[in-house]
Amino acid sequence: VATAVRPAAQVRAVGAIRFKTDNLDDRRSALENSYFNKEDERLMRGLLKKLKVQADDVDTHRAKGQRKAEKSHLLEIVGKYGMSQEDITALIEWKHEDH
Repeated sequence: VATAVRPAAQVRAVGAIRFKTDNLDDRRSALENSYFNKEDERLMRGLLKKLKVQADDVDTHRAKGQRKAEKSHLLEIVGKYGMSQEDITALIEWKHEDH
């Protein structure tokens, strides 16, 4: 039984191809993970928004208190700029939008 012996140059070339293939597999896997992580985050944000709306509908007193507290904290930060109430309300609404 004769065994074939590959020259060293061929072994290195096969190893380099395998190395490149492994890198491509790793990159593909990383891109897939990144895509699904972003998709999960988008879905979770939507779910969180729905839960907040439901909680605000059920406990309107807490929701009013939360809005009042947000406005108070925001005024501490931007009050020195003399923003109108419309702008402050728009800024709070912007904070709760999906971006």
